[in-house]
Amino acid sequence: MVIKITEDSLTLENALDAHSKWTEWLKAIASSGEPIDVDTIKRDDCCELGKWLHSPAGMVYSNSPRFTRLVTTHKEFHAVAGAIAYEISVSAYKVVETMLQAGTPFAYASEEVAMAIMELKTEAEGLFQDWKKP
Repeated sequence: MVIKITEDSLTLENALDAHSKWTEWLKAIASSGEPIDVDTIKRDDCCELGKWLHSPAGMVYSNSPRFTRLVTTHKEFHAVAGAIAYEISVSAYKVVETMLQAGTPFAYASEEVAMAIMELKTEAEGLFQDWKKP
């Protein structure tokens, strides 16, 4: 089941997919030498998921502990991603490589966001099923 979370095409499924690509995206930016916007990356309200979390649409779930967990883990993720973006911006590529490895704060934060998205998706599906009952 696809749970739409905005009027656009963003769903919890593609939010999870987009989130899973951060590691590869950061590696690609680091290896390309392209400039990186550290200030935007460290903010939790600039990516599609963050825009939804901070929108009136996201606030529909504001009483849900799973929504609150997603907001918290997403904010923590962007703090860590912002630290990596900073290291990319100062060309500390060996540091970046280490920061992106398994078992790091970035890996942990990434896993936590993925789990929180899946938990909210499960809750939303349950609410939808309850709503459909006669």
